[in-house]
Amino acid sequence: MRKLSHTARVAAATATLKDYSFKNPAYAQLHEHLGRDVEQHGQNADYEHFDYPGRYKQDASGKPFTRIRLEQLRREVITAQAESDLPELAPGLRFTLTDHDTESLNRDWQAIEVSHFGEQPQALEEDGMVAGKELQGDAAGMTRYHNQVTLIPGNTPWRATPNPKPRVDGPQVAFVVGPDGEEIHCDEHGRVKVQFPLGSLR
Repeated sequence: MRKLSHTARVAAATATLKDYSFKNPAYAQLHEHLGRDVEQHGQNADYEHFDYPGRYKQDASGKPFTRIRLEQLRREVITAQAESDLPELAPGLRFTLTDHDTESLNRDWQAIEVSHFGEQPQALEEDGMVAGKELQGDAAGMTRYHNQVTLIPGNTPWRATPNPKPRVDGPQVAFVVGPDGEEIHCDEHGRVKVQFPLGSLR
């Protein structure tokens, strides 16, 4: 590994998600998760991310949802850009860096993005010709390879950006449906089943 540059960014220090369940209307369904090592990075812990609805109805789901949301928001707080000639580097690979002049960078890292670059002039149809120019000496047959790698600390969970859920703009028409002979059919919570015209009636 030939080059390595280190970057620190400010991101949300806490994530707070809130939801509501009509089965337990008095319960706040509020969950908060504080990022680890926030003070160590010199960041204000008051920088909060809040979202509603949290898309959960129970504490058993709300706690991990909140933690994973914060991990996604803080995934690039500490990153490094590196150059190497190691073709085995691939996203997800972990390794330990040693012998760097900055001792704090001698640690475990995880690759999250790798771009590969290479040249093999001898593989061209016309040997020794690149872009219409004749190569001379060693350059005529020299194969070159290097890559550029984006890294995060090895103990940082990598969470991909969640896919946005589709939203319907504006009001929609639907028909109340139920068993034959019933004017209206409710469940134990007073809810009715509806059928949208865009759906199948089968």
